[in-house]
Amino acid sequence: LHWISAHDNVIGNDRADVLAKEAATGTAQPAEHCPSLFTNYPMLPASRAAIRRVARMRIPIRWEKAWRKSARKPKLDRIDPTLKVGKY
Repeated sequence: LHWISAHDNVIGNDRADVLAKEAATGTAQPAEHCPSLFTNYPMLPASRAAIRRVARMRIPIRWEKAWRKSARKPKLDRIDPTLKVGKY
């Protein structure tokens, strides 16, 4: 191993960056293509950041589903049918 600058367009380093990004975003190769070292465990531990990222994606979806089933939604729709739920 030897040190290289992170932004010198080193082919191996650029490839490692791409693979790391795929792994972080969940678009990496399927588990059956991973080394057995990683597939012998039922689940790898998740970082706090990964758990937060998943929660930020899932919670609004679950909330939207619950809101659609709510008895209050039709009443609010009568007042303002164009109301969008989100950040203000």
